[in-house]
Amino acid sequence: MTKTISANAISSVLNYRSPLVEVSSLDGKTIHEAVLCECDGFDLGLGLIFDDGLFALIGHEASCCEITTICDLDGALEDLVGRTITGTAIFQAKGENLDPEAESRTLMLMTDREPVSITFSMTQTCNYSMALRARLHDFGALGDCPFIADAKVSVDKTEDTATADNLDEAPAGDPRLRVYDETEIDGPFPSMGTKWTDEGAAELAGLWTSGAAMQDICAAIGRTPAAIMGRLARDGVIDADHPYAKLFAERAAQRAAQREEIKKAA
Repeated sequence: MTKTISANAISSVLNYRSPLVEVSSLDGKTIHEAVLCECDGFDLGLGLIFDDGLFALIGHEASCCEITTICDLDGALEDLVGRTITGTAIFQAKGENLDPEAESRTLMLMTDREPVSITFSMTQTCNYSMALRARLHDFGALGDCPFIADAKVSVDKTEDTATADNLDEAPAGDPRLRVYDETEIDGPFPSMGTKWTDEGAAELAGLWTSGAAMQDICAAIGRTPAAIMGRLARDGVIDADHPYAKLFAERAAQRAAQREEIKKAA
């Protein structure tokens, strides 16, 4: 689950007079909370609350009539909590699931855990470039930041986004091992974007081996079919060549390539 705060709440403390800095200037800061800025059902920016009371809203500020939203989140925002930012990188990103007319940027936040990547998509109606920067407000002390109390929990709808091109055909055998259309399995999926626990993995394995239907498993575990199969394969309950394996392999390769680019640039 991902915490969100409303754009109205943020606009009450951030304005054009608030310092606007490069994202790299946040290196070395320790994150107390990570949230998404939401307006009318769309995630517009990433909010980071730091231990020293500083709040940073990362995103693209419109120069004219462009519209920018977060279209993909790779990793769990909760993995950033309590971690110190060791580096940031921004990549131009074009993906199969993005509007071909849209420009996009992927922000990678690195800590001593797995990095978290956030992809912003900007639909352009003019010739302005897409820059990701951070707008700052210093509350002076962590306890004075109102966003900690205001944050609400929402479902991360961007997990396990898949297309026909990056999915494999289902192997013969268990009929549950197949690609599921997003309309087949009813949400919500309240555990999306959160880390697996040992208890959750054990519950999943038990449900699967008992022959439970995918709909019932998703409802009990709170995750999508892709996440279900990914965990089952990781734990050796099902074969590694499940229908979503190609999608996961492509994502892993993309992250590895991005890390290599960072090493070369260092």
